[in-house]
Amino acid sequence: VFCSVRRKEEFIAQYTQNQSLWGCAFVGDEKRDVRAMQMVGHSYCPSDAQPPALRASLNILHRSGGSGILVEVEKDIQRRNRTISERKSDVAVVYGAKRDT
Repeated sequence: VFCSVRRKEEFIAQYTQNQSLWGCAFVGDEKRDVRAMQMVGHSYCPSDAQPPALRASLNILHRSGGSGILVEVEKDIQRRNRTISERKSDVAVVYGAKRDT
């Protein structure tokens, strides 16, 4: 999990340079996060995100921002891993906010 990433698109491009974007998730909640959300294999937004982020997100979380959304993201990734295969896979989560509880 990478928190407080300022240049999100640049970070994602550099981080995924030698791997698939499928293994990267992004949590965004506002218009400026939309491009980064479109770059990754798993995009998430909290239930109280701005409309552009809600439209761009592949997964809208039940929780609002700051209400433990990373726990919900982790559970979703674990569920998907069990659905796709019985083995674990690594997924990096990029999160632009300063803090999540």
